[in-house]
Amino acid sequence: MGIVHARSPEFTCQANEPQYVMLEQNSRRAEIQRAIDGVEAQRHLLGDAVAETVLSPLLRSLAELKDPVPRAVAEAERKLVSILFADITGFTALSERLDAEAVRNVINGCFNALVPVVERYGGHIDKFIGDEIMALFGAPVARENDSEMALRAAIGMMDAIEVFNRAESLQLALHIGVNTARVVAGDVGSETRTQYSVMGAGVNLAARLCDAGSAGDILIGHETYLLNRRRFLFDALPPQNLQGIQTPVLVYRLNATIEDVGAYDVEWEGRAIGRADELDRLTTLLGDADQGRPRSIVISGEAGVGKSRLIWDFLEHSVVPFTIGAARGQLHMQNVNDWAAASLLRDLLGISTTQDLNVSAERLRDALILTLRDAGQVDRAYVALATLLQIELSPEERSLAASFGPEVMRRMIGAALRSYLMARAETELLVLVCEDVHWWDPASLELLAPLLSGELGRMLSMLSARESTDTEYSDALRAVMNQPM
Repeated sequence: MGIVHARSPEFTCQANEPQYVMLEQNSRRAEIQRAIDGVEAQRHLLGDAVAETVLSPLLRSLAELKDPVPRAVAEAERKLVSILFADITGFTALSERLDAEAVRNVINGCFNALVPVVERYGGHIDKFIGDEIMALFGAPVARENDSEMALRAAIGMMDAIEVFNRAESLQLALHIGVNTARVVAGDVGSETRTQYSVMGAGVNLAARLCDAGSAGDILIGHETYLLNRRRFLFDALPPQNLQGIQTPVLVYRLNATIEDVGAYDVEWEGRAIGRADELDRLTTLLGDADQGRPRSIVISGEAGVGKSRLIWDFLEHSVVPFTIGAARGQLHMQNVNDWAAASLLRDLLGISTTQDLNVSAERLRDALILTLRDAGQVDRAYVALATLLQIELSPEERSLAASFGPEVMRRMIGAALRSYLMARAETELLVLVCEDVHWWDPASLELLAPLLSGELGRMLSMLSARESTDTEYSDALRAVMNQPM
């Protein structure tokens, strides 16, 4: 398998020189300071008397510590980050009928429901501001689809608050703002206390979008919209005059996801720049595959360097006719067995998860009849691939599937997928695009590895992955990445 490394310049600006120190004392100071900040954030709910009672011993302990020892300061970086602000509404009415401790318990319970959603989609909790959450997608760790994950997290948080309300018989609500912008990320604070965070006009805009929303709204900025307009449904709102921002801002309301949007539907403006060598190599590989010499290639690189753009720009302007099947790994689906493999097969079949299952079943059976010659092979392949796609089987088919057992059925799925691809590759040039394979579920990777062995006829397999050391890959991913060309 060939490997293309896509790289880009690093955008960094130096902060203070790192100072290496003993961390025990700093850790204790930071722990106390976090407790103090937490109390201050809830002062309006606790009341001054309760807040001062709690703060007194904490401030005393802080003063008794020796002078702080400087800690290592993280370098500041300019990063493309999606910033999410989520504000919980309904606590004012709640605080009028509950005491401060009960209100605190409700707030913490609400945060316990919302924070895991942020983390599930790869977000980083930057801070809690009273009854508001600020989360980052793209810092400290950047991924190719941070803005998409921010929007999926926002939708998930709306669902989570409804579940929380039903469980607690409450009527809380959220309004959320999301903005994507280049910001400066790094340690912010004094010599005695710092915290990793981001700064820039884009952060302020995210906060203002949150403020502008009503209960249930997810408002996003223009850059976030441009990056995700093919994967979600939006309402374009009239330009908004937001506090602290001089010019009207383009604002969009997020309505829902568009599931089953293939990677090939992504729109790029203009050609890829500075990629002539890589494009020439891909052209050669596609020509080889068209002549019956199957080829596979991995395009690796850091997040955001243009791996997807290189692939789709090449395919968009290719003069060789081909049929494409595409699937893109997603962080939040990494633990769903066979999700990526099923997505790839659906794309090849032209079916979606939103279609009527009877329609999907008919399309699968018709495709197998057209490509596989033996009727018995068609029946076995149908049972195997319908199981992969979670299409309901008839009682007879369920009985047949049960008779094989899980291990045999697993081998049957792999064999059926291979037979189907080989049959199609006999009559047409197939291009399989497997994006972000570092986020593919292990079960799908195990199905994928044998398909890249170079025996499937007229087929080019193009994989994109985050650049990483081999030891960071799972065994299944390593097997895929190390396939011979």
